[in-house]
This record gives sequence, C-alpha cells and structure tokens, in this order.
Amino acid sequence: MMSKIIINSIIDEKFADAKQVIENALYEKLMNTLDEKRGLDPVGKEDDDIDNDGDSDETDSYLKNRRKVVTKAVNKEEVDLDEDHMTGKTVLIAGKKGVVGKEIGKDGDTEGDEKYEVKMEDGSVIQATAREMEIFQG
Repeated sequence: MMSKIIINSIIDEKFADAKQVIENALYEKLMNTLDEKRGLDPVGKEDDDIDNDGDSDETDSYLKNRRKVVTKAVNKEEVDLDEDHMTGKTVLIAGKKGVVGKEIGKDGDTEGDEKYEVKMEDGSVIQATAREMEIFQG
C-alpha cells in the first residue's frame, strides 16, 4: 500500500509527498529495529557475536581481528613514543646545540627525569636529562 502512495506521488510530480512517505517509513523501520536490538553483553560475559546482530559470522571474525590489529598498533605506538620521544631531536643545552641520542636511564621518578646521551656540535658527547634540554626551534 505504501508503495502505491509513493509511486502515485511521483507520477503526480508530488516529490515532496513521496519523500515524506519514504522518510516516515524509514524512520519507523529504524525505531522498530532499535526496539528489537539486543543490549550489549555484560562485562566479562562477552560472546563471539561482536556486532550483536544475533549470530556469529565472518563479520564478527573480521571485527575481532580488526580490534586485535588496532590494539596492537596502538600499544606499539605508545611504546615507541615513550622510548624515543626525544631521540634525534636538535636541542639546546646551556645555549649550545646538540642532537639527542639514545635514552640511558632516569635521574628521578617524574616526567623530564629521563637521561639521554647528547652529541654536541663540538663533537663531545654529554649526558643530560630531558628537563635540562630545550627543543631547538630554527
């Protein structure tokens, strides 16, 4: 019956009416689907139906693998950032330029206490904490 209304509206060039009927039908279908939708799995009691569509299929396998890959990439990125966030940067220490090498330890327990080898412009290698360095802007 709805199809006839839509088709007749289009034939009569009442496109706004046809559009409204279609939008109402889609909205009603969406609301019905949301009412029927299963809730999320309780924490600790997750099942293999990742997308909560009522079955476990290749979509769920894809989503499970995708989450695993993304989690691995995020964890790797965080480790890389933590380990090497200063390495290779040009810095100023007491007004002299140098390039930060590898991290060699910590000089305390707070942010900025990381200790690095720094190769200075004159060729000497010194040890300095992140707190003692200023990123060179030039």
